[in-house]
Amino acid sequence: DRQNVVNPVSLRRVIADKVSQQLMVKKMLTTTISSADAMALASVNDKASKVMSLEDIGLAVGAKQIIAVEMIAFTESPDGGATMIPTAACQIKVLNLETRTRMYPPADAEVAARFLEVHLPPVDPTLLRSRAGRLQIFNDLAAELGLSIAEMFYEHEKRITGGGLGPKASSWERHLRSED
Repeated sequence: DRQNVVNPVSLRRVIADKVSQQLMVKKMLTTTISSADAMALASVNDKASKVMSLEDIGLAVGAKQIIAVEMIAFTESPDGGATMIPTAACQIKVLNLETRTRMYPPADAEVAARFLEVHLPPVDPTLLRSRAGRLQIFNDLAAELGLSIAEMFYEHEKRITGGGLGPKASSWERHLRSED
């Protein structure tokens, strides 16, 4: 997240850890490398004059492949505050570091990365007034984005995230109820 789209920074790890965890649970991967290690390496070695490439970061932590996620948006409102619908958007590609090639989307695809946008159901604007409420919403958004990224790599039933979560309340909905 070189554009510093996701704040606080700890939410970047929520996204990455959710992707890794879900891919391991679904047995799509047998091993993963800690996102914290990659982020720490990048923060130590990135300089304004020389930024480490994603490939170099991956190779430095011993990865053979990486899921590269470029954040575009991470906000409580996709339209500047008219509607309070937490939204995240990113572009995703998978790189093979051993061959230094893009695996996904395929080399012959029309786009170099796949766009993904995730929305949570609309939130009560009063929840955004407290730091704790805001952090909980963004934590839920980060987890939802991580899950949606992971789901790109295995078959799954489509989940409705834009308002029809069904009988199970999300953690931010439980938090809102506890404030009443």
